[in-house]
Amino acid sequence: MNRHKISTRWMVGATAVLSVLSGCAAQGPATKAELCSDFDAVSHELYRGVFSDNGVFRAAGDLAGTAARYDGSTAVQASADGIKKISKSRSTTLNELRNATIAIADTCGHPLGLNF
Repeated sequence: MNRHKISTRWMVGATAVLSVLSGCAAQGPATKAELCSDFDAVSHELYRGVFSDNGVFRAAGDLAGTAARYDGSTAVQASADGIKKISKSRSTTLNELRNATIAIADTCGHPLGLNF
């Protein structure tokens, strides 16, 4: 009986450690593919709803986090704060989003909203 309790505790502990480590892995440097995927997700959400739609702001928040972790361009990293402010504002315009994502558009090769 004690043997079973010890192995169960060990498995629970090991699972917790692996969960923490897998979460940390997502916080490393972002790739260009990750950056552009999140950029395209914002465009997709723009087509799905209006500018007060929560999907746009969730996608912008994800993009801000990825941009902050992108080592390929200091301009992209610098844009993260502006995008994060937009994501928390719950109100924006297409021009405001485009202006905040110019460096990302340059990196990904297309402007916001034109990823087809």
